[in-house]
Amino acid sequence: GQKINKEDLAGKIEVLNYATGARTITEGGQNQFMQDPNYQNVRTSKPDALVIMFGSNDCYAATWKGADHFIQSYVKFFEEMLLVVGDDKSKIFLLTPPPLYPRSLRMDYDRGEGACDENMRNE
Repeated sequence: GQKINKEDLAGKIEVLNYATGARTITEGGQNQFMQDPNYQNVRTSKPDALVIMFGSNDCYAATWKGADHFIQSYVKFFEEMLLVVGDDKSKIFLLTPPPLYPRSLRMDYDRGEGACDENMRNE
């Protein structure tokens, strides 16, 4: 592929970063992005393109309600985002989180942190 330098894009694009850490996409999940003020910013910014990554925080046992619920939440979100970028030039780029491996599923239980539900890996 072709390498793109920041200098090549100077004055040609504007990057708006509405990322908010520790958010979920799953309806009814903890810290749901659709309840975050940045969600409304995305909806009103009229972007030419969106780069989106969700999923890492949706795998926690407290949030995970099964693959069907996860997919329904994603479909609803992306249907709304398609309305946001509705013209022919607009695109949505979906980034997937890194793969889950058995050792990376567990966080430090001694500190009281949760763990990704192994079911997400298997569904």
